[in-house]
Parts: sequence; C-alpha cells; structure tokens
Amino acid sequence: MGPSVSVVMPVFNSGQYLSDSIESVLCQTYSDFELLCVDNASTDDSLSVLREESEKDSRISVLQDNRRGVSNARNTGLAYASGDYVAFIDADDFISPSLLEHAISQAQKHSADMVIFGFDEYQSVENSFFARELCEDCSLYERSFTLDEISCLSTEVTTPNVWRILFSRSFLEERAIRFEDDLRTAEDLAFIYKALFSGARIVLLDERLYHYRRDVPTSLTRSNREGDGMKALGHIWSYLEKCGGGYPLKRHFVNLVLDTVRYGLETAADPREYETLFNAYHSKWHDYIAENETMIDDRYRSFFNRIDCNNACHYAYHLYSDMRSYCEDARAHSLKLEEDLRNARASEEGCRMELKDLEASYAFRIRRLLTFLPSRLKAIIAGQ
Repeated sequence: MGPSVSVVMPVFNSGQYLSDSIESVLCQTYSDFELLCVDNASTDDSLSVLREESEKDSRISVLQDNRRGVSNARNTGLAYASGDYVAFIDADDFISPSLLEHAISQAQKHSADMVIFGFDEYQSVENSFFARELCEDCSLYERSFTLDEISCLSTEVTTPNVWRILFSRSFLEERAIRFEDDLRTAEDLAFIYKALFSGARIVLLDERLYHYRRDVPTSLTRSNREGDGMKALGHIWSYLEKCGGGYPLKRHFVNLVLDTVRYGLETAADPREYETLFNAYHSKWHDYIAENETMIDDRYRSFFNRIDCNNACHYAYHLYSDMRSYCEDARAHSLKLEEDLRNARASEEGCRMELKDLEASYAFRIRRLLTFLPSRLKAIIAGQ
C-alpha cells in the first residue's frame, strides 16, 4: 500500500536552499508521505545534497530528468507518484509543519479534488514574512464548490501557483492533466486552470501554509518570459473548448485573460517583453474580450478600457501615471509617519523629564522610604 500523499519537488541549482526545503517536508505533523525530488540537470551541488538527504530518510526518492524545464521535472514526479494526493513544493521554498495534515483532512472530509491554501512571501535579508491576500468571500471556506457554482471570480479564489494546492491524484489521472512542456514559465497557470475547468471540487483554507522565498536571484519571474503567459492562455482555451464550458466558465476565462495580461505588463522584465505581450494581446485576445465585454468584472474594467488602444506607449503612460500617484501617496504617508515619530519622541522626552523631576521631589523620597520600611522591618523581625 502506497503513501497517502506524494510531494513533488523539482530541483534545479537550488543547493543553497535545498536542505531547508526538504527539512520542512520531513517535519510535517502528517508523516504518511513520499517526497519525490526530481533533479532537472542541475550544475551545482543539488544532486549530491539530494542523495545525502535520501540516505537519511527512506521517504525521499531522488529522480533525474535531464530535459530542461520545470514542466518536465514535475511531470516526471507525477509519473512516479503513488499517493492518493499530490502536493508540490519548489526547492527554494518551505512549508508550515501542519500543511499536509490540514490539507488532507479537508480533502477527505469534503471529497475534494483541489484544496487551496494561503501563502506568504519570505524575505531572508530581513527574516520577515509578508502575508499574501486570501479570498475575501468568507462563505467559501471549508466547504466544497466548483467554479460554475460561485459568483466570485477564479482569480479571487487562487493565484496561478501550483505549490499552494493539494490535488487528488486520481482526478489528475482521469482528466489526463499534465504540465505543458513548451512552457518555461506560466506552466502553473495552464495546469491549474485545466483542473478548474474540468469541474474540480474545490476547498479553500484560510491559513497561510506555504512560504515562498521572494529574494531568489535566479527566479524566472525576474527574466523575460517570452510570451509564455499568452501560450498558457491558448492551452487553457483549447482545453475549455474540449470540455464544452458554458457561460460561467467562459466568464472566468474572459477575466483570467485580462488578469494575466495586466500582471504580465506590470511585471515585464524589459521593453521587449512588454511590447511583445501588448501586441500578442491585441492580435490574439482583444477582439474576443471585446465581443464578451458584458462578462468583464468591475475589477478589470478600468484595465480593459486603458488597454483598448493600439499603441503600447499609451498604456505604458497609464502605468507610469499610476506609479507616480502611488509614489506620491507613499511619500505623503512617509512624511506623516516621520511627523508621528518626532511627536512620539518629544512626548517620550517630556515623560522622562517629568519622571526625573518626580524622583527628585521630597514627596517621592518620603513615599519611597515608607514603601521600603515595612519590608525592611519584616527582614529584621525574621532575623530575630
């Protein structure tokens, strides 16, 4: 009989963080798991670290996939997985000790295909955790639902990060859901939405159980993603058409396109990526979104109106204008905090002077003497 859950960890040149990441899995309060570490042609000491760790704990299996790309590595892990459930962790992140226990408990309780939990971002320089947003619709927590049963958007339910979701392995097998190997980035986006659009029963947890290491210099999110977001949307659309999705799922897709494009433009690594993404949206998706404009949610309406132009520079100005307003607000807030700090320091200094004057006063010395005498008398009597 196999383990209850298979944890898949793709590894590429992560030797610096690898032991900590593995340790966070081994320290789980739920112990019935296997950890499948898939080395993806690392050139650092990652493979030797994996082999050393596997000798310490029999639940660790070391696999190798020399085909470059996280999609290939995760697919290799899925091929070897034997658990009832599958979880993912990146080799430079770490997880809370109760993650598997809480997620599996809810999956079993609600017969869920996907259990989505919260996460935070870890900054190692400050040793600080920054909480990421949770779904604001509290009625969705700890009950099961599908996308076509809810009024809020899928982009409110989850971010496109596969490591914040526990999946039923039988569900993934039945739907033949795998990572697209032509995607270097945005592979999570395609994988998650194929699952969501397949009618997955979902459970949300209002706990931040995954810790995403934000300041990793080799992160792919810092490099030109070469239009992978657009390719991922194409994969999702093809899958949606195959599933025969009706109005509810189509509404989710329309807003997902806008969410994906907006995020891509706001985080473009260089001008070439920015312009490529802008032009790809207008050539592939703008007309489709415009035809279904009534499905656009209020949170994306302003963005759609702004990007409804054929010049990438026009939208770039909107981004600049927004950033300028944000900086002005931040500066005003900073000045207010500085003023509050000065006032607090002045108040503290005033309190110190009052305390100093009080301690020097005749009445204070008398009260201190009267307080001291009873304890002194007790000590003298006890000594007798």
